[in-house]
Amino acid sequence: MSWQQTHPGLPSRDPLTRRKSRTSAAQSQTTRQRQGRNPSTEALCLSEWVLIFTSLPPEVLCTTTASALYRVRWQVELVIKRLKSLLNVDELRAHKGSKLAELYLHGKLLYAAVLEKMTQSRFANAKRKLDNPRRLTDWRLWKTVADDLNAGIKACFPVDARFEDDNIKSLSERPRKRTLQCLPSPILALLNQCREMALSRV
Repeated sequence: MSWQQTHPGLPSRDPLTRRKSRTSAAQSQTTRQRQGRNPSTEALCLSEWVLIFTSLPPEVLCTTTASALYRVRWQVELVIKRLKSLLNVDELRAHKGSKLAELYLHGKLLYAAVLEKMTQSRFANAKRKLDNPRRLTDWRLWKTVADDLNAGIKACFPVDARFEDDNIKSLSERPRKRTLQCLPSPILALLNQCREMALSRV
């Protein structure tokens, strides 16, 4: 007797979900085989399901609605992706756990809050909420406002020749064991010789 037969209370799946469940079960079996383990019958059966635990009774939130609400969590993932792609919030030029890293992170989050506030003000008529069908993505709105905001910030700080050395230093790579590539000494000597002979201007 299979595991599913011993648990008759489990609801049946529709054809579309059944196709997805077979794919999930196959992926689970492949992963475990790569790890040198054979999946149990119970593990294969559970891989065909999405288990959602809630304190709300079915009369308030049915299974179909709970599943649809669970899928909306992807919007949270999209916010994180926007923070990474537009603000590079996952790339801090500081050591993990340091005060500087904390300062960088708080600065980026403050920038994100300002960006969102400007987006709300500029695109007040855009349908961004999840209570109606939408044709706009927040990523494009953020990108538009971020480009304008960055241009405005740069315009407030024109290039000053006095800070050129500091600017170059801040853009340089941090000290590390592997050095950046350069031409071999014999090649440099050959180029110098060609310049002296007026054979090259490189």
